[in-house]
Amino acid sequence: MGLYEASSENVTFHYVGLDKPEKPLIYSWMSNRADKQPPHRRASVVVRFREQTHELIVDLSSSPPSIVSKEVYHGHGFPILTLEEQTVAGDLPRTHDEFIRSIEKRGLDMSDVVCSTYSVGWYGEPRSRRVVKVLAYYTNGTVNFYMRPIEGIPMVVDLELMKIVKYHDRFKTSMPTAEDTEYRLEKQDSPFGSHLNGAAIVQPHGPGFEIKGHTTRFSQFGNINCVKVISNFCHLGSCYQTNRQVGLTGLLEVKAVNYTHASQITEDEYGTMVGANTIATHHDHFLTYHLDLDVDGAPNSFVKTNLITKPVAEEGMPRKSYWTVSSKTARTESEAQLHLGLEPCDLLVVNPDKRTKVGNNVGYRLIPGPIASPILFRDDYPQFRAAFTDNNLWVTPCDERKMGRRPIRRSKPRG
Repeated sequence: MGLYEASSENVTFHYVGLDKPEKPLIYSWMSNRADKQPPHRRASVVVRFREQTHELIVDLSSSPPSIVSKEVYHGHGFPILTLEEQTVAGDLPRTHDEFIRSIEKRGLDMSDVVCSTYSVGWYGEPRSRRVVKVLAYYTNGTVNFYMRPIEGIPMVVDLELMKIVKYHDRFKTSMPTAEDTEYRLEKQDSPFGSHLNGAAIVQPHGPGFEIKGHTTRFSQFGNINCVKVISNFCHLGSCYQTNRQVGLTGLLEVKAVNYTHASQITEDEYGTMVGANTIATHHDHFLTYHLDLDVDGAPNSFVKTNLITKPVAEEGMPRKSYWTVSSKTARTESEAQLHLGLEPCDLLVVNPDKRTKVGNNVGYRLIPGPIASPILFRDDYPQFRAAFTDNNLWVTPCDERKMGRRPIRRSKPRG
């Protein structure tokens, strides 16, 4: 994009991605590829111009590429931030007189100060502007500047004006030291810095699968078409299992405090003390997966099978109870909104029109791991914006138009 300049006349590209063809069009082409041209390759583009968000669909198959649709987005929320505008916004404090005085008052060297931008949530205001919060950090003695926050100087930058519109020097705290903040593996001392010897897996007879184009043939599973690939796994049309695991890595989210020992803390600091003058703040992460299964075709149903306990009705039996299953097919979206807990159940996505050799529905079984749920009030603004976490599972019709709008609402959404 080049150098970012603050002007409403600039056209800034916030998103360029695949505009996925409608499923009926894909199925129609796949059923008779020899006599039909493949669907046109199209891109979804989101740009900002004159303080408005524009959505464009560009046909890449034509020569030259052509715009096939365009509209101005009038809903809530703004596009994802660009790297260029975040970089410019993060550099603004260096020439801001009040910030320069605040750094001098704290006895810090401006050459060791870096600033980072953060998105700002929506808290009920009727009209919103594209703004980011800017926080300052100190790098002296460490590359891990996130462990040395300069507290008490919140700033707000208006991205359309590209200027600091709110500035407060509220308080001073002790600066956490640079000691023990190194996170790079090659800089770690034993036992954290030692490297394990590499391991090699050998298949003397070659791999157990063959890939041709978008089709994968497994030696034990036959011919399997990978309709869509998400997060490194395929949705397969045969008996197969996918297992997704999520790990946590990265840097701590901390704030600077005047305490040097946990015994000095007399009020809730909303975190855990992890070092002198350093509190790791409470926060949570919710990861969402979109699964588009299409089990043996588009007509799919969601079935919840509950495990229930029943008393033994026959007299003279030593057993008093047994368990069995009771299945229910969701008829509406609301019936498929589930908040999982300790109640045992099976979650299935099946094709009611297809049967196995023994007469069971062809389908997938969803096996959830440990369940995490939000604990904020439902009417709290952060929870209102993240209402998708209210339930552990949502089953909705696939709407590519709604899926395509996700890049639009990532800044100041209203839920």
